[in-house]
Order: sequence, then C-alpha cells, then structure tokens
Amino acid sequence: QPDSGIRYWVREFGGNISVGNGTVSVSYINFPVCHVPENVTCLAFQEAAINLVREYKIHAAMVPSRCARDVASVYAQAQINHFIFPAEESQDFPWGWSAYRWHPFFNSVSPVTEVLSSAMLRKTGIVYAVDPEGGSSVGLQRMLNAIKYRSGEHLELVYSAGYNETGTNFSLSETPGEFIDPYNSSVFDSILYEMQAAGVEAALFYSAGERVSIMSRIHALRLDFKAIFFDGEDGVIVEYLGDKADMILTEAQWAPNMAHRCQVFGSNAEFVSGFLSSSYGRLPSEQEAMGATVGVLLTLAMQMFGSVASDSVMMALQVLHADTLFGHVYFDLNKEVGREPLTLQYLDGVSEIVGLGEESTAVAVLPTVSWDCRELYS
Repeated sequence: QPDSGIRYWVREFGGNISVGNGTVSVSYINFPVCHVPENVTCLAFQEAAINLVREYKIHAAMVPSRCARDVASVYAQAQINHFIFPAEESQDFPWGWSAYRWHPFFNSVSPVTEVLSSAMLRKTGIVYAVDPEGGSSVGLQRMLNAIKYRSGEHLELVYSAGYNETGTNFSLSETPGEFIDPYNSSVFDSILYEMQAAGVEAALFYSAGERVSIMSRIHALRLDFKAIFFDGEDGVIVEYLGDKADMILTEAQWAPNMAHRCQVFGSNAEFVSGFLSSSYGRLPSEQEAMGATVGVLLTLAMQMFGSVASDSVMMALQVLHADTLFGHVYFDLNKEVGREPLTLQYLDGVSEIVGLGEESTAVAVLPTVSWDCRELYS
C-alpha cells in the first residue's frame, strides 16, 4: 500500500526539509477507521477524515479508492491538498472540489496488446470478476478498448466470461513457494476449458484477488496458452507459485529496475536500495513507490514557493515539472498525471520490463513454453 512508501519518505527526509528561509518537519498519521473491515461504511471514512482535519490539523492527505468521494469532499471543503489512490479516469468528482484534488497516477492505455501483436498472437480471451454493483474495472475496459482498436489484422476477442469472486490470494500454507488453496478453485475449470476450446492464444484475466488460484488451475490442467496476462503486479503470484509463475505478463506504471533519476531520492535505484536495506527489508511495491512519490511532489511543491500554505502548494503543483521515481511527471489541466503502463513479464522469478519502449530490460518470451518443456528443462 502507499502507506509504507510515504512513511519511508518521512523517515528519510521528513525531519528536515529546507523550505524558504527555514526548515519543515513532517509527521505522518495513518488513521484507523475500524478494526473490523467488513463493518466499515463510507460514513466512517468521512468521520475519520473530519477528525484528521479538526483534531490533527493536517496540511495534506492521501485518499484511498474506497469511499474516495466522501473523503475527498471533506478535504476539499477544508482546502487541503489531497492525492487520490488509485486515480482512475472513470472516477466522478464534482468540479467544484477540484482546486485541491490531485490524481497522481492512472493508466491511460493498455500497451500489452502491442506485445501480443508483435508476437503474432491474434486470438484473445478475457475472464473477469463480476462486480456485484454492476460496474467493471477501468483496466478491463481499457483492455477491451485496446483489443477493439487493434481488431482486424491484429487482435480478435474470441471468448469472454465473468464469474462471481469466491476467494483471495490467501494461502493455507506458510511455506514460501507452496500454495494451498483456501477453497475449491476447480470452479474455474469449465471457464478455462471453454477458453481452450475457443482457440484462445492469449488468456487475459481481470481476476481481483484470485490470480494465484486461477494460475494454479491452469498448471493443474496442463493448459498451454501462448500468453497469460493478469492485471496488477503484486509479487504474491511468484511468492506462492515459484517457477510456475514464469512468463506471466502483467502491467504496472512502475518497476524496481526502472532507470530514472529522482530530484529527492537521487534515483529510482537509490530508492529501491534504501527501501530494501531499511526495516522493511524487501523490494518496494508499485503502490509504495506511489506513496514515496507523493512525498517527492510535496517536497518540491513546498520548496518552489517557500511555503507550506495550501494555496502555495496548490499553485506549485499546477506548474511543477519533476523527475520522480516514475520518470518526468507534471499535472495536466484536469489535475491528472500518468504514464503509459509498463508491460512486465516474470522471467526466472524477476519482473522484467518487456514492452516495446526504450525502458525494456528484457525481450518478452512469447509464445510461452509448454508445461512439458518447462519440466523437462528444470
């Protein structure tokens, strides 16, 4: 989550930031809403935000995607700059709230389709978790639009199916590299067999918290799709499945091996190295890099006009151009800043950038190697 990333920024730089003729000391508050997550309502989120404004006198805030409208309304009325995670194009906020609202990261396109097209993988199939409220993820809609855009000579959607989410990535095993499913994931078997019968070459999954379960069934059924894509990069699938996760494609806006300089951390490599050697003792996630980058943006915004006042920070963010962990970024007129997502592929347990751009760190292995050949090789 972004929480650990911004905590790391506070720990490294928050105690002594040069602003104007003095220094600023930053403290960070993570306010618990409720100890029983399933009982949380948007009113509880809103009341927590009100408490942060009135009791803690905060100057800036991060807003979770859950109940974002309710929380953002509190900060907007209090004229507090707030950053919404994750920022999605479909999020609808009244225009009158926009002055202090920022959408730091959102995905605008789906470049993995370029990688599939270059590998001559034409027939695609999409499986997605059904939203009980009738909506769909921005990522899913983006992928459908990308396939439609590349239809004809490039890509063809030959199968699609939704399912009711039944579980999560949680494993009954505490042994690294071992996954024991907490429920009967064979419920996916009929969908997977239907994909195979439809001639799907590139199997694309928008699977919420069930990536590991679905991939474990693909392996158990010995289904040799030529490409397998899961939305979201969280490392859990490698943690539980080990080399069975090899050659899976994902998308992300950030990766630990991106070669970017950063005006606060020095470079992306220095941020990753510092985070790894800190008390966290592991590679940061994309969400944690986002949290740290909010710290970068706030640092530079305060320093631009030498003030911590909300209006000064707001004006600074409007004109700020900065080298960050995500590359060179700036906000557009809609208060959004984003980059084309990276196409990643797990290769020998490492998440490599395999898109067609200059940032690539490896060449995509497509079509994927069959299960029989993988086991013969190992």
